[in-house]
Amino acid sequence: MKNLKLMMLSTAFIAVMSSCSKEPKACFTVDVYNSTGNYVKSNKGKVGERFYFSPMCSQYAFSDATVFEYGDGTTGKEEGHEYTKPGTYTVKCKIFIVDHGKKGELSSEATQSITVLPSEKRASL
Repeated sequence: MKNLKLMMLSTAFIAVMSSCSKEPKACFTVDVYNSTGNYVKSNKGKVGERFYFSPMCSQYAFSDATVFEYGDGTTGKEEGHEYTKPGTYTVKCKIFIVDHGKKGELSSEATQSITVLPSEKRASL
């Protein structure tokens, strides 16, 4: 049984290592931290809720080689972003080649559309 677990672990490790390429590849997931305090895998949220974009397909993920264009005219390296206006936005994740610690040419990019709905307004009494 111990050997079987070791063999399965070794196989999984080899599969992960062989799936890494030398060239960075962009792709990302989207989660929304919603008004009820939960993280939800969704490309829909509301104004004021925080969208989290997580690059998942590159060894360069969460490094200086990753840049997000949030679709509202702003860019950043942060994975979290709040939108101030409702609408449909195209979010772009760009992965750059890093050579000797310096960001070089664009290697890969991925896009996803997200929808930002109006926030719920509470009626005043």
